[in-house]
Amino acid sequence: MRNMIKALKKKYALSDQGASDLFKGILYSILANISLMFPVILLAVVLNQLLSPILGTADSEKSAVFYTITGIVILAVVFTLHYLQYTAAYVGTYEESARRRIHLAEELRTLPLGFFHQRDLSDLTSTIMGD
Repeated sequence: MRNMIKALKKKYALSDQGASDLFKGILYSILANISLMFPVILLAVVLNQLLSPILGTADSEKSAVFYTITGIVILAVVFTLHYLQYTAAYVGTYEESARRRIHLAEELRTLPLGFFHQRDLSDLTSTIMGD
């Protein structure tokens, strides 16, 4: 895991926190996408039970309350994983962007004033704000 975070940090020029947030975002995205399979599995199980008398197979009868509670639990799991994925992916990205802009501003602060007299400030500003 540490090697992957180091590779992400090096490849995308991220801070330690930014690489860690990116790794969490990737992990939560995988889990959130897998969680979308749970409602389909529940639907298949319900349809199997509904069709068992027609198909002539004997299945253990479960009540509608059981399937309703299972559906609510699945909904809570899907919601939680998607919330964690959104928070890790997007909020982490915005925070890393802020850290990188502050770092860039600190680097620009150390440049001599003569550097800015030789450049078009509107071009420099659009370049910085565009990244």
